[in-house]
Amino acid sequence: SLHDALPIWQDLKDHFRPCGSVVHAKIMELSRLTTVTGAITAQFSAEDGTFLLPRGRYGVEMYGDFFRMHGNMYDYKINFADVERFILLPRTDDVHYAFIIALDKPIRQGQQRYQHLVWQLKKVDKALEVNLTEEELEAKYGKGSGLKPKLEGPLYQLVARVFKVLSGKKVFTTGKFRSNDDRHAVNCSVKASTGQLYPLERSFVFVHKPTLVLRFEDVASVEFERFSGYGQGSATKNFDLKVSMRSVGGDPPKDHSFTSIERAEYKPLLEFLTSKGLKIRNLQETAARATNAAKEALGIGSDDDDDDDAGPAARGGDSNEEDSPDEDYEDAGAPASDDDDDDDDDDDGDDGSDDEAPKIARSEER
Repeated sequence: SLHDALPIWQDLKDHFRPCGSVVHAKIMELSRLTTVTGAITAQFSAEDGTFLLPRGRYGVEMYGDFFRMHGNMYDYKINFADVERFILLPRTDDVHYAFIIALDKPIRQGQQRYQHLVWQLKKVDKALEVNLTEEELEAKYGKGSGLKPKLEGPLYQLVARVFKVLSGKKVFTTGKFRSNDDRHAVNCSVKASTGQLYPLERSFVFVHKPTLVLRFEDVASVEFERFSGYGQGSATKNFDLKVSMRSVGGDPPKDHSFTSIERAEYKPLLEFLTSKGLKIRNLQETAARATNAAKEALGIGSDDDDDDDAGPAARGGDSNEEDSPDEDYEDAGAPASDDDDDDDDDDDGDDGSDDEAPKIARSEER
């Protein structure tokens, strides 16, 4: 009878419950999911910004050793140990910042692999809760880390601060380069995609598709192409910049062409590249097309100079700036890195430093 079967059913239910729990735990382990809400240190909602790569809106949860991206179709767990560097860049629209997460191990979305994650953040203020007490923060991250149980400030600064402190890795930002219109980047194209090229202190960064991070130490040479001078009769109003890379990690050398750069950007780019000691293959050829006044301003020698592949050392200039690191993003009392030097905007009081990439004021604890 039904009455007699109930005890048997209860025994079976009690017997199989542990098995179901084991299976559930195994699924959670393999899928890298968690139900421990208390483990979240801080979180950003999907409305806080848009990911350009991979494209979509993702909520971001921050944990002690990793962060998680939650989307409508895809979720990703990324260990901080798999992050190569973070980069924070002001976009030229004056409305957004791009927060780039460069990965040692790319994530996959279908057949597509993403080496760089690009998170576009608006210049808006935000309040953020950190789920740790003052004592826990100080014990785990040290006094003056910049993290507090409650934080307020521009969204992009909070993102940079949280990622920097939790990961223990640098967040690099723009340096001393200024374009003709006093920005940190020049507009250009890579193949059919338009974007911005950022010359940082030790690397080029192109945003956003494809996102490229080209370290100067891996650059064999650069070359100006299609530059026809400044005169009214110049054939073109723009030029291209070709960056030739060395063979790295067994990969064959590769060229990257940044096209359709406005002619007015030639002078600031040339000044910057020569100051970094990069080999410019056709320096004299392009300089010959510039006016004498422009050549004087750049300190370029006469057309009689036989050296076509010149850097600053070849012209008697000083190239010791080539060892300066990319600007390390300093904020909210976070301790400066040991290898930061006088080239950092935070330290040298350079008039070129503006609020295009503002720093959060250092806390009184410093």
